[in-house]
Amino acid sequence: MRGIHTSINDIHRAIFTEVARLSYKHKEGDLSEMELIPYRIIQGEISNYRD
Repeated sequence: MRGIHTSINDIHRAIFTEVARLSYKHKEGDLSEMELIPYRIIQGEISNYRD
């Protein structure tokens, strides 16, 4: 729904931020850090949003 702020919106924005940061940082094409993005966004041992 439009205009309603949820925690999913924050995660969505954080994903786009991390992908943009990764693409700006690695212009040569080395995308080995891409698999670490979910663990940087949602930190901690207990996973609330991922299995």
